[in-house]
Amino acid sequence: MEPGLVVSITHKTRTSKGKLLKEDEFVRLLERARRYLSPGDGILVVMDADDDCPKNINERLLEWKSRHHADLNVAIVIAKREMEAWFVAGAESLRTGLGMNPDAESLPNPKAWVGKNILQAYYTPTADQARLAGRLDVVMARCIQSFDKLFREVLRLLS
Repeated sequence: MEPGLVVSITHKTRTSKGKLLKEDEFVRLLERARRYLSPGDGILVVMDADDDCPKNINERLLEWKSRHHADLNVAIVIAKREMEAWFVAGAESLRTGLGMNPDAESLPNPKAWVGKNILQAYYTPTADQARLAGRLDVVMARCIQSFDKLFREVLRLLS
């Protein structure tokens, strides 16, 4: 992200989008995350918008966060369609010679594109996301609006 910047993730939780979009479930998720926080820590919530409007999801989650946990330092990032669009944007850094920079957020199925064009194998988010994220060229991926928001929100959480 930034030269010399180290981000430490002490706890991660995966949950379905359906649960996350229910107020009581979202509040419970923040309550569970609070248990792992040290002073100055923050919570990063990242999810796919799929066919929903990222702005609307973000506003709803921020409203619930403010209503129930205004004291928590929370960043919410909603990937337009799928976070795999971020891998598409930085594809050249993930597979040498790919040389493509499509409008990643407009792809109907970024997961399939990642499997076919980067991995040349079936893509499994739980198995492949962390490995690809670790190799992703952040500068390339920042051309994607939702990834740029992720970048800025992580910096905000760390400051």
